[in-house]
Order: sequence, then structure tokens, then C-alpha cells
Amino acid sequence: MTILDQFGRPMDTRRPAPPGGFAVRPRVVRAKYDAAQTTDDNTRHWAASDSLSADQANSYAIRKKLRERARYETANNTTLGGIVDTYVDDTVGQAGPRLQLLTANVDLNDEVEREWRRWAAAARFGQKLRTLHRARVVDGEGFALFVTNPRLKHPVTLDIRLLECDRFHATSLVAQDNNIDGVLLDEQGNAVEYQVLEAHPGGSEYTGFDKTRTYAAEWILH
Repeated sequence: MTILDQFGRPMDTRRPAPPGGFAVRPRVVRAKYDAAQTTDDNTRHWAASDSLSADQANSYAIRKKLRERARYETANNTTLGGIVDTYVDDTVGQAGPRLQLLTANVDLNDEVEREWRRWAAAARFGQKLRTLHRARVVDGEGFALFVTNPRLKHPVTLDIRLLECDRFHATSLVAQDNNIDGVLLDEQGNAVEYQVLEAHPGGSEYTGFDKTRTYAAEWILH
């Protein structure tokens, strides 16, 4: 191992020769990582460290507790709430995204952009994106479902329905590598299906984890 000095130059690790003698073998450098040592001073500090996998370290119970505390703190801490609002404003904006079409047909561009604004206003697209992004910041993740809304006041009835992340939960009591708490994965790790509880676990209509609906991944925004 070559040891460099503060200027990046190799250091001479040989022991200095005694008077009238010859240079002796190089010094033996005994180095160690302080963070790998367990002492009386740091025992309590490292007591909670573990070797869990990423899935186990972020299990349903742990994420549930973190969500609850994050929501509580955001709702009761005005400084944190302001930080979250500012972040959402900077990312999504007050009115939501705007469409700009740049084809050679200027009239077509204006017509499509105008219809986009009308659809976005009818679907409250900007408000929903703000809520979705806020959930991602506070809860750790946000979900929305593509739906057809026949009561939407626009010829295009495409809409998105926001879903709380609490409703995405695996129904099996046995852990599965291809089912990460309701997100079903293929062999390459791509999400292919989502299991959604019929009711929110904290709602009055909730009766258990067994009542779910499964949606193809293409209909879910995650």
C-alpha cells in the first residue's frame, strides 16, 4: 500500500537508518476504521444499527409509523409545512403544468393548448398534481389511478383519482420477493400490478386486508 502526503506524493515509509548502519525494512502501518470499533463511549450510539435488507428496513410497520409522524409534524410545525408548500410550489406551480405545442401549424397549436387548459381546469389537474407531489414529500410516495369520469365537463373524460399510499398493501401474510407490499414485480423488477385495498385502513368502512382490487401498472401513477 502506498501512502500519500498532503500534496499527493508517495511518502517514504522506511525506518530511518541508525548511525553508521543500513536502511532497514519499511515501517508496518497499522490502520483501522474508528467507525468499526465498539467502545464504552459509542455503544449506545450504534445500538440500533442492523443488517436488514432494504425491504425489511422499510417494512409496512416502519413506513406506517414514519408516515404518521411525518404527517403529524407537517400539520403542526408551521416551518416544516411552509418548506413543503414551497417545494410543491416550485415543482408543480400554483396553476399546474402548461402545454406548449410547437408544430408548424400555429392555429392547431393554439387550439390544442386551449383545449388542454379547459380539460386541466375541468379535471382540476393542477390541484391533484400538487396533492400528489405533497404526498410524495410527506408520506414518501403518492399514487393516482387513471379513470374515465363521465361527469367531467369536457369532451375528454380522462381523469386521475388520487389514492392514499395506506391503501396499497399486500394481502399475503408470507413475505414474497415479487410482492413489495402490494406492488407486484416481474423477474426484472418492473411493477406489473398493484393491489389496492377497497377501503382506507383508518376509515370506518375498513374491515380487513382481504378486500382488494388489482390494477395493471399502466393505470397507476406511482
